[in-house]
Amino acid sequence: MKKDLQLKMLEYSHSHPSLWTEIGRFCADREVSKELGINITSNDNCSWFLAFIDNRLIGFCCAENKKDHIVFKHDFVVKSFRNNGVYKELFKFRLLSFKDKRIKSVCNENSIGTYLLNGFKLTGINGKYKKVIKHEKTN
Repeated sequence: MKKDLQLKMLEYSHSHPSLWTEIGRFCADREVSKELGINITSNDNCSWFLAFIDNRLIGFCCAENKKDHIVFKHDFVVKSFRNNGVYKELFKFRLLSFKDKRIKSVCNENSIGTYLLNGFKLTGINGKYKKVIKHEKTN
């Protein structure tokens, strides 16, 4: 990450009082949904990971706790902050919370490299979307 960027990262639950104030404008943005390939959704099983610079939200991602695995979804960084290491740091921040869990995701060409560099394996391709999985640690 560029050294001059003072990144602050926070984890919010689905019910955190500030979550929707922070990400609401992205949920309503058609371009964001189009880029993600899905509308932004959440439920009580979701944890959100937010990246801020100068108290301005510049990126977020989500992890949904399913019965037998975690689903990583909604990985997004504001365009003007991309290619500065923000996504890499945000991804690592989220991954720390689930390092011993089985994790699945569907990602696009913007994020597949980060997934693969972090030990995920490609399991399928559906058009421009890639399915990946990371198995829990085994000793």
